[in-house]
Amino acid sequence: MASTFEGVVQQLNNTFNLNLNAENLEAVNLSFKDQQIQFELDENQENVLAICFLGEVKEGRYREDVLVQALRSNGFPQPNLGTFAYSSKMDTLILFHTMPVESVTQESLMNAASILYEKMVLWKEALASSMVPIIEKQKSDKPQMDLSSVMGMVRKS
Repeated sequence: MASTFEGVVQQLNNTFNLNLNAENLEAVNLSFKDQQIQFELDENQENVLAICFLGEVKEGRYREDVLVQALRSNGFPQPNLGTFAYSSKMDTLILFHTMPVESVTQESLMNAASILYEKMVLWKEALASSMVPIIEKQKSDKPQMDLSSVMGMVRKS
């Protein structure tokens, strides 16, 4: 289990067979088949955030419909991994998941990355084609795909 960002980076290294150095890092961006998930600590350094930037949502009725579906998804009971947020500053829909830093393990990172990846791809495809995702309760938040091919990228402070 991790207790600091260095520990989180070590768990990422172990989970995805990477060789990242945690010194002077603010965040780690991992690419999964051309999609990125960013891992960083919250400002209190108590939680790891796994963040997916889904893209711009066109203004108007379309944005309203997309945000309604995102809110529906947010309202599902646990286990519902991933929360949608909208950044008006960046004009972007975001999907994120929060994990207490002391409970981060290889299994929790793999599970979070797999589920977020699947949601991210579905939502990005919908947004790219100006479609509104219709959300239904998921049967399970168990990983459905193999994330063995991961490329790590880092952002220094």
